Amino acid sequence: MFGLAALTLTVALGTRFGWWRAFGDPQKGAWPWIEAASWIVASASGLAGIGVGVASLVVALRSTRNQADRPTAAPQPRADRTAAVPQPRRDPLLLDRDSEYERLRERLTEGPWGVVAVTGPPGIGKTRLVDAVLDDVMHADRTVQVYKHEAEPYGRLDALTLIADIEGRHGRPAVLRPGEPLLGRLEAALEGTEQSHIIIVVDSAQHLVVPGERRFVDLQLDEALDAFATNHRHRVAVVLLSRDPLEAGAGGVWSTADPPIALGRLPKQDFTSLLRAALGKRGQLGPTDLSSADLTMLYRKLHGNPRCAQLMQAIVMHSEPAVGMASLRASVAQMESSDVPRRLADLLFQHLPDPRRRVIEALAAFATPVDAAAVAAALANTPNRRDVEAILEVLAKSEFVTATHGGRYHLEMTDVDALLPRDAGERRALLRRAADVLGRQRVTEPSSIDDLNIHFAQLRVLLRSHRYPVAHEVIELTADILNRWDCGTLLLDQRVKVCGKLGDPTLEMANDNVLGDLYGRRGDFGRANQAYGRALDRANEIGTPEIRTRIRANLGAMYWQNNDADNAYNYYEQARSEAEAQGALVVLMGTLEGLANCHRRSGQYDQAFRRAEEALAIAARPDFVDAPGAADDGYARTVRIVLRLARWHTEMKNTDRAEKYIEDAQLMAASRLDDWQMPACQDAHADLLLAKGSLSKAIEMATDAVEQAVRVHDPVTILQARTTLAMAYLTKDEIPAARKHIEKAGRYRRAGKALIVLALQALTTRQSHHPAARQLFDDLAEQARKRIDRNAKDFGAHHMLGFAICGQRLDTTESLRPARDEFTVANDLTKAAAPYLRERMRMLVNRLDSCAQRPGRLRPVLDALADTGSRPAG
Repeated sequence: MFGLAALTLTVALGTRFGWWRAFGDPQKGAWPWIEAASWIVASASGLAGIGVGVASLVVALRSTRNQADRPTAAPQPRADRTAAVPQPRRDPLLLDRDSEYERLRERLTEGPWGVVAVTGPPGIGKTRLVDAVLDDVMHADRTVQVYKHEAEPYGRLDALTLIADIEGRHGRPAVLRPGEPLLGRLEAALEGTEQSHIIIVVDSAQHLVVPGERRFVDLQLDEALDAFATNHRHRVAVVLLSRDPLEAGAGGVWSTADPPIALGRLPKQDFTSLLRAALGKRGQLGPTDLSSADLTMLYRKLHGNPRCAQLMQAIVMHSEPAVGMASLRASVAQMESSDVPRRLADLLFQHLPDPRRRVIEALAAFATPVDAAAVAAALANTPNRRDVEAILEVLAKSEFVTATHGGRYHLEMTDVDALLPRDAGERRALLRRAADVLGRQRVTEPSSIDDLNIHFAQLRVLLRSHRYPVAHEVIELTADILNRWDCGTLLLDQRVKVCGKLGDPTLEMANDNVLGDLYGRRGDFGRANQAYGRALDRANEIGTPEIRTRIRANLGAMYWQNNDADNAYNYYEQARSEAEAQGALVVLMGTLEGLANCHRRSGQYDQAFRRAEEALAIAARPDFVDAPGAADDGYARTVRIVLRLARWHTEMKNTDRAEKYIEDAQLMAASRLDDWQMPACQDAHADLLLAKGSLSKAIEMATDAVEQAVRVHDPVTILQARTTLAMAYLTKDEIPAARKHIEKAGRYRRAGKALIVLALQALTTRQSHHPAARQLFDDLAEQARKRIDRNAKDFGAHHMLGFAICGQRLDTTESLRPARDEFTVANDLTKAAAPYLRERMRMLVNRLDSCAQRPGRLRPVLDALADTGSRPAG
């Protein structure tokens, strides 16, 4: 019987691929099939071998028949027959995946770029298809860069990892600078790819789904994928291999921009052959034991999915006592089609013998790929590792357990808690042992996010076992590493889960303080405020003034990020007073910088200059160098403050002072060979040249700033420099160039920030007679009003609201009085300071007036802008 099965299978393979190729290169032709077949046949017996052989022969004969139906190429001249016949790059194991292969290859070579979804049930061949296409693409173009990731159960792929791939630092996440938006960094990275061809592959992407969130991935990754899908100025493809199609969040388009490449169910005839072979593994199923009606029912219930057939096979093979075929068939008939894989897995688990059940329980406790040694170590009365490995191999053959590269195993079930021991004490003990095993496996000197997979896996086990203080220790250990890469947001969910459960006010205070920062970075200011409030309450209770001062400074920064300058000022001022009394120099410098920003936004330039100079004086003190945190924070903060002073003096038309500050910043950056700070210095210089009317030099300097900022992936400077370019080209009346640069700048802007960018977008769109201008003016008005609601002294927001009202009422008969009032308020707030900003606004309103159906419509507004207020310009 065994010989007949082997012979049938070998003939099938020979017919399918040709004998001449089977005896050539062992990496091509039939050799891979023969190697795999020998393993299958060696592990099978009786009717199983015949079934597999017959199924293979049917597929081979069908493929041969299809090839025979195709037109035959004309014979080549004898002279050509000695030349090497080019071999197709396709993996022959793909069989007849012709259309899917060509669609994927076209997407990865010609676009459209962005997110490419490859979907299909387990075992259907997604990974094999992608690998074959990649082999073809890389063979045709040696410059293609391919990066691969495999999502693990309960793991995550951070957007910073994708950015790192684009920037060429695969394996180590990108580092965000303070206040740098993640999406702005991604846009900068995409812009920096120029003509590079990059493919990022994420296998098992179904594991990226947030638990309990249907098919949605986490917020930041969702936004990042949308940026890939909507930005068409790159040649980067992110290939997501998942069982089910993933879904974009509210308003996202990445999951629907292009249809997924779906690998469907097996044809009924092939699935029937596979099912008969699987269920006849030990002779339990005869050739006529399943009626035609049974086969139709099973095909419908099992979705033509090989994995479901393999699970039925596992039930037949591994159950003790044995599950009869009639009983199994009846059970499947009662199952909901959408729930069949899980129900089959549950049925198998209930009938497994004790040793195999315990191994599965251990895998459920780990909930991450582990090797046999780890499973053995987690089991009570540690069994022999070889016995455990043998059980894992048997379970992997039945597809109940998945084997990964490197000899690791994991469960495919999404709800692993259901597979833990039913006894609560036994469950706690198993989880404790699993956590201890993972703790011993942590990478001591991680160099990439992938090195932290065990850290995160141990955290998950500790949280599932409610060992919150121990989990917090691992959180802090992991945070020390992630904070060096500015990836602390990866621990947000874990910090939320331990919040209020640590039993120690000091630990709770520290955890809440970090939570406030993490929420603030995500723009969730409501939760950030709550977390900081809890931290501040605990700091007052336990009497830790230094920490209380830091929390107040952090609250000031949070309110500033949320455009609430009044509350930001109050917290900064209180923290400044306390830090000064404590001698906390780093905190003191930060609060003075924050106060300077608040004063300038309210038009109080004199106070802003004074506070900024005080902050610089702190950095110049000899004892500042040795202050905790000064080495990391002092230099970067100093350059940032100096450049801010340069811009503010430019706004005041104090050009000599501005130029001196720019020179100082350039010298500091040059002394440290700091490529990151130099583009910011160049843009500040370009802004000064623009204010002085040197348009050509300003354009040249700003263009260089953009190029350098793209190279170092600095989104803030890219936004500022492209805004400078847009203003310069607008001044030269080169509208298409101005619109091009401001639209590119808009990709880096956050809502409520840099309103001048939105104003320039609205103006240049209106000058191009595009109907979208009205919506842009509406958006500008809405965002400006929100800022004014938070801070009535925000003179820049009053400028922008006045300009937006002009755009909304340009071709109507509505009164322009509200616009005039906004500009009057702005003038009163600045007391005639910032003359350059006022001149800029006059130029913008003039340009807008030229678009009106009745030129001169905005004259009353221009008159209000001409009123210089109560004091001369400084």
